[in-house]
Amino acid sequence: MTSLVKPIHSVGIENRLKGIFMSGASGVRKGKVQRRIGLALSIGSIASASPAWATDGYLLSGVGAKAKGEAGVAIALPQDALSIATNPATATEVGHRLDGGVDIFIPDRGTRIHGNAYGPDADYGGNGSNPFLLPELAYVRPLSDRVAVGIAINGNGGMNTSYDRNPYARFGATGRAGVNLQQITISPTIAVRFVPNHSIGIAPVAVVQGFRARGLAPFAAASCSATSSVTGQRH
Repeated sequence: MTSLVKPIHSVGIENRLKGIFMSGASGVRKGKVQRRIGLALSIGSIASASPAWATDGYLLSGVGAKAKGEAGVAIALPQDALSIATNPATATEVGHRLDGGVDIFIPDRGTRIHGNAYGPDADYGGNGSNPFLLPELAYVRPLSDRVAVGIAINGNGGMNTSYDRNPYARFGATGRAGVNLQQITISPTIAVRFVPNHSIGIAPVAVVQGFRARGLAPFAAASCSATSSVTGQRH
């Protein structure tokens, strides 16, 4: 809601400033004042902008570059074939097209242990494996003016930490530590437009994922499964 409210206030301020500073001014001066006001408002908007986050937990904020550029908007605003990964009904709206891309993801991970009796306070960097490549590809083909089919394949997200210096060494762990979760979704899609501006889509979602943990031997005793399966296994 903030992004919608701020421009409304800015327009109001701009109009009031014009009324104050441009009364009786010449056409040349009006143009200069307008440019200065526009520059001031632009600088103010940039200064008040908040940081952008690339993920929502361990999932990406959207599918496709256009959706990610608009905070994940895709359900009611299809802009490319990748929108069917979010809303399969949009297959009837994007036409015949193939879209793909790759995200280069470089997260900053780390941890801090302090106030612990087993060792001194310390900070640990978990960025031992960067960057990550997250692919996405989608194809949509209309079969008629009412029916369209497609498929979307995308890296849905994941979570990774890689500590060259093991934070749990104080508890007896050895070697590097970290976890790695990878997830790719595959969504074959069919959509039908039954009346203008209204479509229904169906997309069964298949998920291929893997998980790995290492350097977590001190936690094996608390596991409900076999202690040998907790850490150091393959994906």
